[in-house]
Amino acid sequence: MKVRIVSILNELFNDVYNLVIGAIFSLLGYLSPIRETMHILFFFFLLDVIFGYLVARKVRGEKWQPKIIWEKTIIKMLVASLMVITAHLLDQIAPSSFLTIREFVGWFISGVVLSSVWENFHTLTKWKIVVKLSETLNEKLKFKNVEDVKDEEGDK
Repeated sequence: MKVRIVSILNELFNDVYNLVIGAIFSLLGYLSPIRETMHILFFFFLLDVIFGYLVARKVRGEKWQPKIIWEKTIIKMLVASLMVITAHLLDQIAPSSFLTIREFVGWFISGVVLSSVWENFHTLTKWKIVVKLSETLNEKLKFKNVEDVKDEEGDK
């Protein structure tokens, strides 16, 4: 009797294990089209952590604090991942022919993270070319308010 109960429990645990592993690999297979986007986002977040650490240590004199990474960067990375996954799900429902929602969201998040990397790099190095590029980008990307647009239209 004990042998039969042990055999049944053994089969049950094997079945549950196979079910869990199958579900995990099915999910990974479903999300495989976004792996490149997720890899590049992870790389950008890693650069953000490295340059943020260097700025904190060299410029502000702070010590290494893993708590800050867990409270800020990891949360941002999880939210970004959920946004990309959600955009991928939306692409499955309503596909687009030119630019997918996932690509748009991935590019947007990449730009936001890279701007943080650029800012930390600028703070850390103070290279003249970095300063000039920052000023040029800042001027080109400057948002215009209504008065600026009216002034430009009046100048024509």
